[in-house]
Amino acid sequence: MSDKQDKKETKQEKEINNLKQKIEELENRWKRSTADYINYKKRAEQEKSAIVEFSNLVLIKNLLPTIDNLQLASKHTEDVGIKMIYNQFEDILKNEGITKIDAINKEFDPNTMEAVEKEGEEAENRKAIVKSIVKEGYLLNNKVIRPAQVIVTYK
Repeated sequence: MSDKQDKKETKQEKEINNLKQKIEELENRWKRSTADYINYKKRAEQEKSAIVEFSNLVLIKNLLPTIDNLQLASKHTEDVGIKMIYNQFEDILKNEGITKIDAINKEFDPNTMEAVEKEGEEAENRKAIVKSIVKEGYLLNNKVIRPAQVIVTYK
């Protein structure tokens, strides 16, 4: 081979290597762009879900006083219609992932309950137990949307 041919092949090899590097660089950019787009879609879906959950939460919080009143009315009347409406509201809450805080005869939990009255003497060796519920508390996906207002006794 001649010196000229060697230089020509070396030049071609350099050009091929440069083109391979550019291809690799473009492939990496494409992969990053694709990953960024996928992450964007996931983030947008999460934000959309959070907005829907938040708007539902606002509506539910606004309905809780009405539900409380229906509960009181259903306890103090024999009107079947009021009891049916209250039960329908309870079903709606369950379908939306909202559950009542289970408090009766449970140890007082300041994360999910608010003590509005205490009976008996507080002491280190005595546990605070929920005697009764003044106002129901609710959880949405295990997050407190309203703490239960309870009367606590010490045992």
